[in-house]
Amino acid sequence: SRGGLLTFHDNKPEDLIARPLAQYARGLLGMGDQ
Repeated sequence: SRGGLLTFHDNKPEDLIARPLAQYARGLLGMGDQ
């Protein structure tokens, strides 16, 4: 997976925040379902 400061200029600040938060939330939901 690409990411980090190398792609900072390619992404909007919202994306840098929203994407990790979405993955984190999905992880919590996944663990909660099991």
